[in-house]
Amino acid sequence: MSTLRQIWVDPGMGFPDRPWGEHPDEDAFARSANAVFELYTEAVRPAKIQTRHSELRIVAWHDGDRDDVLVTVHPELVEGFEMGVVSLPPGIAGLTPQSRAELVLEVLHAAASRLGQDRGWDQSALDAARAHALAAGLHFRRTGPARTSPDRRHVAEPTYAIYPDGYGRVVVHVRRRSDNAVVAVSPLAAVGGFTRAFDCELRWRSRTVVEFQPGSGLAISPTGTTVQGNDRPDPVRVDLGDPATFGDPTGLPAVAYDADAGTTIPGIRVLTYAEKGSRLTVLGGWHAPGLPEQYVAVRDDLLAQLAGPEWQTWWAASGVRELEISYRSDTTTAGISARLVHDELRATIRRPPETFPRDRDPAAVARADVESLLLTVRRRTDLGEHPPLH
Repeated sequence: MSTLRQIWVDPGMGFPDRPWGEHPDEDAFARSANAVFELYTEAVRPAKIQTRHSELRIVAWHDGDRDDVLVTVHPELVEGFEMGVVSLPPGIAGLTPQSRAELVLEVLHAAASRLGQDRGWDQSALDAARAHALAAGLHFRRTGPARTSPDRRHVAEPTYAIYPDGYGRVVVHVRRRSDNAVVAVSPLAAVGGFTRAFDCELRWRSRTVVEFQPGSGLAISPTGTTVQGNDRPDPVRVDLGDPATFGDPTGLPAVAYDADAGTTIPGIRVLTYAEKGSRLTVLGGWHAPGLPEQYVAVRDDLLAQLAGPEWQTWWAASGVRELEISYRSDTTTAGISARLVHDELRATIRRPPETFPRDRDPAAVARADVESLLLTVRRRTDLGEHPPLH
């Protein structure tokens, strides 16, 4: 049996010049999660918690209708990885970095603890992981491994840290072995915000020259922010005989956490997927340019009606736990697709612009597409007549 060895957020990294998630709250949560998840993992791994899968993955979505955080865990899954899905209320991006990191920790701990009830995990080990993260100030930092110079006179040692923007930073300190005094500090470099990206290929090129090469496709701008860089940037070089190759002697910049500026975090509820009961969800989708505006407006209005309580009651009689409805216009054909996956029925309206009937009223086409989707759902589940669409 495996042991729990890795906990990470999805997505764990994105482009520096664009959001990691579709909503600012999703983006902010994911960026704050990297440091917290690595701290939790750092304490969980040596506890050797026996489990089906070695990985716990957390994904977060914005839910504008919530005022608390809902964490849904999936003990029914037996393949792949352990999973928790987080529904975020509005305002997560507006929290201070400290408060957001605290929220991430409580969400992670709630998910792990609830999964642990079904998996038989050691709760004391999970509690110790939470305490470890708090003791570290929710700031992940790691040092080493060190490399000794060919003449054995100096040691070069990298220090990594993960910051609230979700990315890591690394500097290399060079110390004299005879008295452990720091004789040089490298320029600052960027790495991915997780320990798997921390190998900077540190090596001595001579008795006085040491190089390292971060390989995450990131760079540091003159202002100290993380920017997009080359996938294989030039090595960072420190020559002990050339102070011009040195960086800031203070090393890694301080983390911008202000414990006195904390804000109240929202409440957290945690449920298993089975405890949530049946649910009908309209996920939305993506449409290419070219669809008539009236079609889009009417389609969206009709789908919005499906969030009403009468529709949830209708779907509850299906015997299928969840119906997810979406739409796409980046396909080659028009129609309805419906697929049953793990007690979830996923139904999609396909309407690419080039298939739009130009001789028909766009509003009528939108209504026909939605009605066709609902008819397909009824046929797949043997449901009766659905509530009226207005």
